[in-house]
Amino acid sequence: MKTNRVKPKLVLESLMGDPVLSHWIGPEGIAAGTALGRISTYLFPQKADSNKASGSPYKSKSDYSGNKEVNHVVIPVEVEDSPRDVESNPADSCSISSKNDTNGSKNCNIKDESDLEGGRYSVFATYSDEPVYSVFVNENTLVCLIGTSYLMIYDTVNYKVLSQCSLHLTSSTIKGFKQVIQDDKFVLVSSIKGIVLINLTNSEIHLLNNKSIINSNILSFQFPYISTTSFNYEDKHEKLIGVYKVHLKGASVYNRDTHFNTRCDDSGLQVMNELVLKEKKIYLITMCKLWSRYIVVVCDLLTILLYNREDNCLHVGFVTTVGSVKRKTLKHDILSINSEFEDYFIMLNKNSTLNLVNSNLDILHTFNLYPSTFEIGWSYNVVSYKNLISFNSDEGIYYMKLPENSTHA
Repeated sequence: MKTNRVKPKLVLESLMGDPVLSHWIGPEGIAAGTALGRISTYLFPQKADSNKASGSPYKSKSDYSGNKEVNHVVIPVEVEDSPRDVESNPADSCSISSKNDTNGSKNCNIKDESDLEGGRYSVFATYSDEPVYSVFVNENTLVCLIGTSYLMIYDTVNYKVLSQCSLHLTSSTIKGFKQVIQDDKFVLVSSIKGIVLINLTNSEIHLLNNKSIINSNILSFQFPYISTTSFNYEDKHEKLIGVYKVHLKGASVYNRDTHFNTRCDDSGLQVMNELVLKEKKIYLITMCKLWSRYIVVVCDLLTILLYNREDNCLHVGFVTTVGSVKRKTLKHDILSINSEFEDYFIMLNKNSTLNLVNSNLDILHTFNLYPSTFEIGWSYNVVSYKNLISFNSDEGIYYMKLPENSTHA
């Protein structure tokens, strides 16, 4: 195991009492939304032609809803030895603060990840009366889910609001929503009536009315898979884990008010794996991720269980009680798991370390993330794009690049 002390780049700062609820990284940059409605981005340098008119797939609308409060303000920013970076916007659009990273280069071409060192910091909104549950950047367009009621769509090139779209989800559909989880362009909203899937790129809403997971807690959403957990109330020592696959099918219904295509799927979830854990020492299933051919389960924040999906219940509807393929107990809480890499999964721990773990649960590489800390106790997350890693801590959102030799023990 190798241990490196790295200094991840702080790109978005957190405010006390305003936790980050949504966090995304992709080829265009990093975006984040908070509980009090703050929307900010750290955009990577783009090609020269990206400064032209935005090629956004979203069309501007003038029917902005007046019953939702979003505060857009100008925050004066001064950058030494560079022209003023705050865009001059029309009076009917929002004013957004922006500045260049002093370490970045201007008008540079992105060819690979080594060029993504500089960037532009922008604040698109400072307050909303509802939390920002998802953020996504696509073709110079920033799409944000505000609460569970509407989308705010921003132009990241001209720094203005393109559209505000109300979802018009009925109270019976979204009543008593429990969780909102984002996976890239898809957003999952879990309620007592079922699951609502929102596609942020092609403007589709899918209603998955599957009663089998209504009483379950969703641990992860990795489209097209959903992992859930529940208790067996007849046997308090039994913990149930289910893996479902989403099938987006069904009749399409066009909503004239929102211009969204709504698909009603009565049987859109297929059971792929079901596990029954019978261990008295395990009190709570805290995380579950699908990685390669494995199911990574975190219990009580400290214990990792690794199951082989191919050996343990490949068949639909097959329920089995199995022992874990691998098991490991750590000294420090596991805050987040990222399973986007083939040879290892990433584990963020409370002692400010980022660990690369293989299928034998051996730690291949450890990165010391000091001075970032994880003591406040709000939700922490690790997201990735290629070999770029971004995570949120008490201080804000950081990003770093994994070295090419980081997987060699």
